[in-house]
Amino acid sequence: FYEKALEAFRYKMMPYPYHYQRDVIDLLQVSSRRYYWNLIATALESEKSFDEIPSFTARDVVRLLSIDRNEYIQIANRCKQESQWSRHPKRSNVIARFMPPRH
Repeated sequence: FYEKALEAFRYKMMPYPYHYQRDVIDLLQVSSRRYYWNLIATALESEKSFDEIPSFTARDVVRLLSIDRNEYIQIANRCKQESQWSRHPKRSNVIARFMPPRH
């Protein structure tokens, strides 16, 4: 249940489900920081704009990852400059190089 819920939340770019936090962390080992890291990585991979992220979600991203709109654009630009960016399976590796540590 929680895995599917987290996937749906991330797909819709919804805020971390803090009301399920105990269960999500105990069962899936997914903290809010890791959730938002994955959400931002997914947004970068699909080349979405930071403005497409809902405001409450964006506020948590800034609070937990220190990635604001300008930082997001810088990361996206650095990723696109990499030669591996055009090869789809390698995008996650490129993104991971420019994102802050996962923890």
